[in-house]
Amino acid sequence: MSHDSVEKSPEGYDDEIDLRELFSVLWQGKISIIIGGLLGAILSVGYALSLPNIFIAEAVMAPKAEGSGLSGLAGQFGGLAGLAGIDIGGGEASKTQIALETLKSRSFFAEYMYEDVLVALMAAEGWDRESGELIIDDDIYDPLSQQWIRDAQLPFKKKPSVQEAYEVFISDHLVVAEDKKTSFVSLKVKHYSATVARDWVLAIIGGIEASVREKEVSEAERSILFLKAESSKNSLISLNEVFASLIEEQTKKIVLANASEEYVFEVIEPPVAAEVKSEPKRSLICILGTLLFGMISVLYVLIKHYAFKKTELTDA
Repeated sequence: MSHDSVEKSPEGYDDEIDLRELFSVLWQGKISIIIGGLLGAILSVGYALSLPNIFIAEAVMAPKAEGSGLSGLAGQFGGLAGLAGIDIGGGEASKTQIALETLKSRSFFAEYMYEDVLVALMAAEGWDRESGELIIDDDIYDPLSQQWIRDAQLPFKKKPSVQEAYEVFISDHLVVAEDKKTSFVSLKVKHYSATVARDWVLAIIGGIEASVREKEVSEAERSILFLKAESSKNSLISLNEVFASLIEEQTKKIVLANASEEYVFEVIEPPVAAEVKSEPKRSLICILGTLLFGMISVLYVLIKHYAFKKTELTDA
Protein backbone atom coordinates (compact mmCIF):
# COMPACT_ATOMS: atom_id res chain seq x y z
CA MET A 1 0.00 0.00 0.00
CA SER A 2 1.45 3.33 -1.00
CA HIS A 3 2.03 6.26 1.24
CA ASP A 4 -0.55 8.28 -0.68
CA SER A 5 -3.23 5.67 -0.09
CA VAL A 6 -2.91 5.81 3.69
CA GLU A 7 -2.99 9.56 3.88
CA LYS A 8 -6.25 10.78 5.32
CA SER A 9 -8.40 12.84 3.04
CA PRO A 10 -10.05 15.98 4.38
CA GLU A 11 -13.32 14.11 4.39
CA GLY A 12 -11.91 11.22 6.43
CA TYR A 13 -10.31 13.62 8.82
CA ASP A 14 -13.64 15.33 9.42
CA ASP A 15 -15.29 12.04 10.37
CA GLU A 16 -12.81 11.23 13.15
CA ILE A 17 -12.94 12.64 16.65
CA ASP A 18 -9.74 13.10 18.61
CA LEU A 19 -10.58 13.15 22.33
CA ARG A 20 -7.46 15.12 23.11
CA GLU A 21 -8.48 17.70 20.53
CA LEU A 22 -12.05 17.67 21.86
CA PHE A 23 -10.94 18.51 25.40
CA SER A 24 -8.59 21.11 24.03
CA VAL A 25 -11.46 22.77 22.15
CA LEU A 26 -13.63 22.78 25.27
CA TRP A 27 -10.81 24.22 27.33
CA GLN A 28 -10.26 26.99 24.82
CA GLY A 29 -13.97 27.76 24.90
CA LYS A 30 -14.25 27.60 28.67
CA ILE A 31 -15.11 31.28 28.93
CA SER A 32 -18.12 30.86 26.66
CA ILE A 33 -19.23 27.75 28.55
CA ILE A 34 -18.90 29.47 31.94
CA ILE A 35 -20.79 32.52 30.70
CA GLY A 36 -23.54 30.30 29.31
CA GLY A 37 -23.83 28.38 32.59
CA LEU A 38 -23.93 31.62 34.61
CA LEU A 39 -26.56 33.05 32.28
CA GLY A 40 -28.64 29.91 32.69
CA ALA A 41 -28.28 30.07 36.47
CA ILE A 42 -29.34 33.73 36.59
CA LEU A 43 -32.34 33.23 34.29
CA SER A 44 -33.50 30.03 36.02
CA VAL A 45 -33.21 31.62 39.48
CA GLY A 46 -35.20 34.63 38.28
CA TYR A 47 -37.82 32.40 36.74
CA ALA A 48 -38.06 30.17 39.83
CA LEU A 49 -38.46 33.16 42.13
CA SER A 50 -41.20 34.61 39.91
CA LEU A 51 -43.38 31.51 40.34
CA PRO A 52 -45.92 31.68 43.17
CA ASN A 53 -46.11 28.99 45.82
CA ILE A 54 -48.67 26.24 45.28
CA PHE A 55 -50.21 24.36 48.21
CA ILE A 56 -52.00 21.03 48.04
CA ALA A 57 -54.83 19.88 50.31
CA GLU A 58 -55.69 16.19 50.24
CA ALA A 59 -58.43 13.99 51.64
CA VAL A 60 -58.34 10.19 51.67
CA MET A 61 -61.75 8.50 51.58
CA ALA A 62 -63.14 4.98 51.57
CA PRO A 63 -66.44 3.96 49.93
CA LYS A 64 -69.13 3.70 52.57
CA ALA A 65 -70.53 0.17 52.92
CA GLU A 66 -74.31 -0.11 53.16
CA GLY A 67 -75.77 -1.73 56.22
CA SER A 68 -79.15 -2.76 54.92
CA GLY A 69 -80.20 -6.18 53.68
CA LEU A 70 -80.74 -5.14 50.11
CA SER A 71 -78.51 -7.87 48.70
CA GLY A 72 -80.79 -10.51 50.16
CA LEU A 73 -83.85 -9.04 48.55
CA ALA A 74 -82.06 -8.84 45.22
CA GLY A 75 -82.28 -12.59 44.76
CA GLN A 76 -85.89 -12.85 45.89
CA PHE A 77 -87.51 -9.86 44.25
CA GLY A 78 -84.92 -8.66 41.73
CA GLY A 79 -87.23 -9.14 38.74
CA LEU A 80 -90.11 -7.27 40.29
CA ALA A 81 -87.83 -4.50 41.55
CA GLY A 82 -86.37 -4.17 38.08
CA LEU A 83 -89.82 -3.48 36.67
CA ALA A 84 -90.12 -0.66 39.17
CA GLY A 85 -86.72 0.71 38.24
CA ILE A 86 -85.32 -0.06 41.69
CA ASP A 87 -81.69 -1.06 42.26
CA ILE A 88 -81.54 -3.26 45.36
CA GLY A 89 -78.45 -5.36 44.91
CA GLY A 90 -74.71 -4.83 45.44
CA GLY A 91 -74.66 -1.17 44.55
CA GLU A 92 -71.63 -0.04 46.57
CA ALA A 93 -69.13 -0.11 43.69
CA SER A 94 -71.48 1.51 41.20
CA LYS A 95 -72.41 4.20 43.71
CA THR A 96 -68.72 5.01 44.20
CA GLN A 97 -68.09 5.22 40.48
CA ILE A 98 -71.14 7.42 39.98
CA ALA A 99 -69.97 9.68 42.81
CA LEU A 100 -66.47 10.01 41.34
CA GLU A 101 -67.76 10.82 37.88
CA THR A 102 -70.29 13.23 39.35
CA LEU A 103 -67.72 15.26 41.29
CA LYS A 104 -65.69 15.67 38.07
CA SER A 105 -68.71 16.73 36.04
CA ARG A 106 -69.54 20.21 34.80
CA SER A 107 -73.04 20.06 36.28
CA PHE A 108 -71.66 19.33 39.77
CA PHE A 109 -69.18 22.21 39.48
CA ALA A 110 -71.94 24.56 38.34
CA GLU A 111 -74.27 23.66 41.21
CA TYR A 112 -71.90 23.23 44.14
CA MET A 113 -68.70 25.14 43.33
CA TYR A 114 -68.97 27.83 40.67
CA GLU A 115 -70.22 30.91 42.53
CA ASP A 116 -68.20 30.23 45.69
CA VAL A 117 -64.83 29.59 44.04
CA LEU A 118 -64.95 31.83 40.96
CA VAL A 119 -62.88 34.78 42.24
CA ALA A 120 -60.22 32.59 43.88
CA LEU A 121 -60.13 30.40 40.80
CA MET A 122 -60.00 32.96 37.98
CA ALA A 123 -58.65 36.19 39.51
CA ALA A 124 -56.15 35.15 42.19
CA GLU A 125 -52.44 35.48 41.42
CA GLY A 126 -50.97 34.74 44.83
CA TRP A 127 -51.51 34.52 48.58
CA ASP A 128 -50.33 36.67 51.50
CA ARG A 129 -49.61 34.08 54.16
CA GLU A 130 -49.33 36.57 57.01
CA SER A 131 -52.73 38.16 56.43
CA GLY A 132 -54.32 35.05 54.97
CA GLU A 133 -55.70 37.14 52.09
CA LEU A 134 -55.58 36.27 48.40
CA ILE A 135 -53.68 38.55 46.06
CA ILE A 136 -56.17 39.48 43.35
CA ASP A 137 -55.21 40.62 39.86
CA ASP A 138 -56.94 44.02 39.68
CA ASP A 139 -56.86 43.90 35.88
CA ILE A 140 -59.30 40.99 36.07
CA TYR A 141 -61.46 41.65 39.14
CA ASP A 142 -62.14 44.72 41.27
CA PRO A 143 -62.52 43.63 44.93
CA LEU A 144 -63.96 46.99 46.00
CA SER A 145 -66.86 47.03 43.55
CA GLN A 146 -66.88 43.23 43.27
CA GLN A 147 -67.05 43.53 39.49
CA TRP A 148 -65.26 41.61 36.76
CA ILE A 149 -63.29 44.06 34.65
CA ARG A 150 -61.06 41.83 32.54
CA ASP A 151 -60.64 42.51 28.84
CA ALA A 152 -62.23 39.38 27.36
CA GLN A 153 -62.74 38.62 23.70
CA LEU A 154 -65.75 36.72 22.36
CA PRO A 155 -66.89 34.05 23.02
CA PHE A 156 -65.67 34.85 26.55
CA LYS A 157 -67.26 37.49 28.77
CA LYS A 158 -65.91 39.70 31.54
CA LYS A 159 -67.29 37.31 34.14
CA PRO A 160 -65.94 33.81 33.40
CA SER A 161 -68.67 31.37 32.42
CA VAL A 162 -69.27 28.01 34.07
CA GLN A 163 -67.65 26.26 31.14
CA GLU A 164 -64.50 28.40 31.17
CA ALA A 165 -64.10 28.19 34.96
CA TYR A 166 -64.75 24.44 34.92
CA GLU A 167 -61.99 23.80 32.39
CA VAL A 168 -59.50 25.73 34.51
CA PHE A 169 -60.62 23.95 37.69
CA ILE A 170 -60.38 20.46 36.22
CA SER A 171 -57.10 20.94 34.37
CA ASP A 172 -55.14 23.03 36.90
CA HIS A 173 -56.55 22.42 40.36
CA LEU A 174 -58.34 19.08 40.84
CA VAL A 175 -56.70 15.65 41.06
CA VAL A 176 -58.80 12.55 41.80
CA ALA A 177 -57.25 9.09 42.05
CA GLU A 178 -58.73 5.73 43.05
CA ASP A 179 -56.67 2.81 44.30
CA LYS A 180 -58.12 -0.22 42.51
CA LYS A 181 -56.79 -2.63 45.15
CA THR A 182 -58.05 -0.89 48.29
CA SER A 183 -60.84 1.21 46.70
CA PHE A 184 -59.51 4.21 48.64
CA VAL A 185 -60.03 7.53 46.90
CA SER A 186 -57.53 10.40 47.04
CA LEU A 187 -58.96 13.86 46.44
CA LYS A 188 -56.43 16.66 45.96
CA VAL A 189 -56.83 20.35 45.23
CA LYS A 190 -53.97 22.73 44.32
CA HIS A 191 -54.09 26.47 44.91
CA TYR A 192 -51.98 29.49 45.82
CA SER A 193 -53.70 29.54 49.22
CA ALA A 194 -53.41 26.60 51.62
CA THR A 195 -56.72 27.50 53.26
CA VAL A 196 -58.54 27.86 49.94
CA ALA A 197 -57.27 24.45 48.83
CA ARG A 198 -58.51 22.89 52.08
CA ASP A 199 -61.89 24.61 51.86
CA TRP A 200 -62.39 23.47 48.27
CA VAL A 201 -61.75 19.85 49.23
CA LEU A 202 -64.29 20.13 52.04
CA ALA A 203 -66.77 21.76 49.66
CA ILE A 204 -66.34 18.96 47.12
CA ILE A 205 -66.85 16.27 49.76
CA GLY A 206 -69.94 18.00 51.15
CA GLY A 207 -71.30 18.62 47.67
CA ILE A 208 -70.90 15.05 46.45
CA GLU A 209 -72.52 13.70 49.60
CA ALA A 210 -75.49 16.05 49.13
CA SER A 211 -75.74 15.32 45.41
CA VAL A 212 -75.79 11.54 45.71
CA ARG A 213 -78.01 11.62 48.79
CA GLU A 214 -80.60 13.84 47.11
CA LYS A 215 -80.62 11.69 44.00
CA GLU A 216 -81.05 8.39 45.84
CA VAL A 217 -83.68 9.75 48.22
CA SER A 218 -85.61 11.12 45.27
CA GLU A 219 -85.41 7.77 43.45
CA ALA A 220 -86.47 5.88 46.58
CA GLU A 221 -89.48 8.17 47.07
CA ARG A 222 -90.55 7.69 43.45
CA SER A 223 -90.12 3.93 43.84
CA ILE A 224 -92.31 3.91 46.96
CA LEU A 225 -95.04 5.81 45.14
CA PHE A 226 -94.85 3.33 42.26
CA LEU A 227 -94.92 0.30 44.57
CA LYS A 228 -97.89 1.63 46.53
CA ALA A 229 -99.78 2.28 43.30
CA GLU A 230 -99.04 -1.24 42.03
CA SER A 231 -99.92 -2.77 45.38
CA SER A 232 -103.34 -1.13 45.34
CA LYS A 233 -104.06 -2.76 41.95
CA ASN A 234 -103.38 -6.31 43.22
CA SER A 235 -105.52 -8.38 45.55
CA LEU A 236 -103.12 -11.33 45.94
CA ILE A 237 -101.76 -11.56 49.47
CA SER A 238 -98.42 -13.00 48.31
CA LEU A 239 -97.78 -10.05 45.98
CA ASN A 240 -98.84 -7.58 48.63
CA GLU A 241 -96.17 -9.05 50.91
CA VAL A 242 -93.57 -8.59 48.18
CA PHE A 243 -94.60 -4.98 47.65
CA ALA A 244 -94.53 -4.37 51.40
CA SER A 245 -90.96 -5.74 51.64
CA LEU A 246 -89.78 -3.59 48.76
CA ILE A 247 -91.44 -0.49 50.21
CA GLU A 248 -89.78 -1.22 53.55
CA GLU A 249 -86.33 -1.43 51.96
CA GLN A 250 -86.82 1.80 50.04
CA THR A 251 -87.90 3.46 53.27
CA LYS A 252 -84.74 2.16 54.95
CA LYS A 253 -82.70 3.65 52.14
CA ILE A 254 -84.25 7.07 52.76
CA VAL A 255 -83.63 6.80 56.51
CA LEU A 256 -80.00 5.73 56.04
CA ALA A 257 -79.36 8.50 53.53
CA ASN A 258 -80.64 11.16 55.91
CA ALA A 259 -79.14 9.67 59.07
CA SER A 260 -75.45 10.20 58.29
CA GLU A 261 -73.39 12.97 56.72
CA GLU A 262 -71.01 10.32 55.36
CA TYR A 263 -73.38 8.49 53.03
CA VAL A 264 -71.12 7.88 50.03
CA PHE A 265 -67.59 8.10 51.45
CA GLU A 266 -66.05 7.69 54.87
CA VAL A 267 -63.32 10.29 55.29
CA ILE A 268 -60.19 8.50 56.51
CA GLU A 269 -57.87 11.50 56.33
CA PRO A 270 -59.54 14.93 56.29
CA PRO A 271 -57.88 17.82 54.45
CA VAL A 272 -55.75 20.35 56.32
CA ALA A 273 -54.21 23.68 55.40
CA ALA A 274 -50.67 22.71 54.40
CA GLU A 275 -47.83 24.45 56.20
CA VAL A 276 -45.27 23.70 53.47
CA LYS A 277 -45.68 24.44 49.77
CA SER A 278 -45.77 21.58 47.27
CA GLU A 279 -44.74 23.55 44.19
CA PRO A 280 -42.62 24.87 42.57
CA LYS A 281 -39.38 22.93 43.10
CA ARG A 282 -37.17 25.99 42.78
CA SER A 283 -33.85 24.24 43.43
CA LEU A 284 -34.61 21.68 40.72
CA ILE A 285 -35.57 24.44 38.26
CA CYS A 286 -32.27 26.25 38.93
CA ILE A 287 -30.18 23.09 38.51
CA LEU A 288 -31.90 22.06 35.28
CA GLY A 289 -31.74 25.59 33.87
CA THR A 290 -28.02 25.87 34.58
CA LEU A 291 -27.31 22.45 33.05
CA LEU A 292 -29.39 23.23 29.98
CA PHE A 293 -27.61 26.49 29.23
CA GLY A 294 -24.25 24.85 29.97
CA MET A 295 -24.96 22.09 27.45
CA ILE A 296 -26.07 24.64 24.87
CA SER A 297 -22.79 26.54 25.43
CA VAL A 298 -20.77 23.35 24.97
CA LEU A 299 -22.58 22.60 21.71
CA TYR A 300 -22.01 26.17 20.55
CA VAL A 301 -18.26 25.91 21.20
CA LEU A 302 -17.96 22.56 19.41
CA ILE A 303 -20.10 23.53 16.42
CA LYS A 304 -18.23 26.82 16.05
CA HIS A 305 -14.83 25.08 16.13
CA TYR A 306 -15.56 22.20 13.79
CA ALA A 307 -17.61 24.26 11.37
CA PHE A 308 -14.76 26.77 11.14
CA LYS A 309 -12.24 23.96 10.74
CA LYS A 310 -14.26 22.34 7.97
CA THR A 311 -14.42 25.68 6.17
CA GLU A 312 -10.61 26.02 6.35
CA LEU A 313 -10.11 22.50 4.95
CA THR A 314 -12.60 23.13 2.15
CA ASP A 315 -10.88 26.36 1.17
CA ALA A 316 -7.52 24.61 1.18
